Amino acid sequence: MPSIIHLNNRLINLGLEPGPARKLMDMTFDDHYKHGDPSVFDGVTKKVCFLFMSRSGSTFLMDKLNQSGLVGTVLEHMNAYKIKEGQEKWGVTSMKDYIRKTVETSRTENGVFAFKGHLESLVPLAQIGEMPDRVKEWKFVTIYRRDVIAQTISLARAKATGVWHDRGGKASGLGFPDQATQMKELKRNYSIILRKQGAVERFLLMHGISPLRLCYEDFCEDQGAALQQIFDHLDIAPPANLEDIAQGGSYKVMRKPETEEIAKQFIRKF
Repeated sequence: MPSIIHLNNRLINLGLEPGPARKLMDMTFDDHYKHGDPSVFDGVTKKVCFLFMSRSGSTFLMDKLNQSGLVGTVLEHMNAYKIKEGQEKWGVTSMKDYIRKTVETSRTENGVFAFKGHLESLVPLAQIGEMPDRVKEWKFVTIYRRDVIAQTISLARAKATGVWHDRGGKASGLGFPDQATQMKELKRNYSIILRKQGAVERFLLMHGISPLRLCYEDFCEDQGAALQQIFDHLDIAPPANLEDIAQGGSYKVMRKPETEEIAKQFIRKF
């Protein structure tokens, strides 16, 4: 195994925090390579990364995008839980083998491979020498939310209740035992969102990347237009049934009537 310095330099050049990077490697594979191996991406003609912020509708969006069949199966392939799942399913013993198998099984026949993740999802690609060495070979889409306060409330509530998506089931409660706890968690999650959003912007700036920026509020207003923007950015002809895909799907917006009042309280106490 090569010196750790090669990996550390990659992580620094990606703007990644050492703590989350180390945690992901400790949970999965800790192998790393001095040079990248292009054969990992054999058959791939387009590499795509969707960088998202928590509670910005990325699952909602990918659910629709995956129905098109034109970008492969877009999931959080690079998070620790998916990697461990792949380790058990395929019996792979290295990060390189995991990514190779993921590419083989999730890319389209005409060679589009895509995944979504937070910025730290680039750690596995740094381990195999793909990032930032070949960053210019990738297309990036960022998914964010204009109303950061509503996003903060949604994130804190999801963590407290364990309910992350609504497919038409029973609505969850707020999940906080009292207002003091609620305000404490809102402040903590507000800071997390801003820090992670700043890290994404530094990464893009450091590498001169011009991503497609998708806003949750705009996507909710016109899902067809958002999907069209993605296909345009990736230079892929959209499916004939684009509007049908845009109007379908089982995910529901989880905004609750209490959100506006909680937002007012948070702003007053911030």
